Amino acid sequence: MNIVIISGRLTRDPELRETVNGKATCSFSVAVQKSKDAADFINCVAWETTAENITKHFRKGNPILITGRLETRSYEKDGQKRTFTQVNVSWFEFMGGGAVEKDAFAEDIDDDIDLPF
Repeated sequence: MNIVIISGRLTRDPELRETVNGKATCSFSVAVQKSKDAADFINCVAWETTAENITKHFRKGNPILITGRLETRSYEKDGQKRTFTQVNVSWFEFMGGGAVEKDAFAEDIDDDIDLPF
């Protein structure tokens, strides 16, 4: 069974592209903290509706939870065979801790007021 679950933050904005067959896809990387001073950078690819939703709702630095399957691909460049591993995303979830946008009226509220609730 090939199931991968990762939780981390996007290292760059995902970019929506289209294959020659017209399928939507996006590639991105997720930084997964493994200790206080170190992280792993996991390459991910999403397809069709999943790719469109990730591209629409996520930006660099946003936290994300991903499940998918690990796949290894090979290609040749300059006569050398190169191999890379990525997560093929099947499901994702928004995580807390992202940047919080203030409402337009929030600046007018006095935080020192005691409220009755």
